[in-house]
Amino acid sequence: MFGVLEHLGKEDDISRKRVREAKRLDNEVICYSAYNLPFRDEAFGCVVISEVLEHLGDPYIVLREAHRVLKTGGILIIATPNCSSHSSAFDKEAGHIIGFTVPIIRRA
Repeated sequence: MFGVLEHLGKEDDISRKRVREAKRLDNEVICYSAYNLPFRDEAFGCVVISEVLEHLGDPYIVLREAHRVLKTGGILIIATPNCSSHSSAFDKEAGHIIGFTVPIIRRA
């Protein structure tokens, strides 16, 4: 299954484009909000959140949802820019709302 997070606001067009691209590749595609995942508790052994958290108004809701659908002992993989390694101008240009460092991610 290939999941595409539905962004809120002006990014909607980007999500719709990615869904069309994925469907063209014959993938099973679902589009959903990361704030309210349509899956039962402990549904997955692995959850991947890649280059998403920094664009969200409240990424901690998404992390709680990921934890909810992750099986006990499962693996959570997070990829997000380390805000301590680049300029804040980069964040604004890329549409980043919140910055993360390794210690912040570990506490979340």
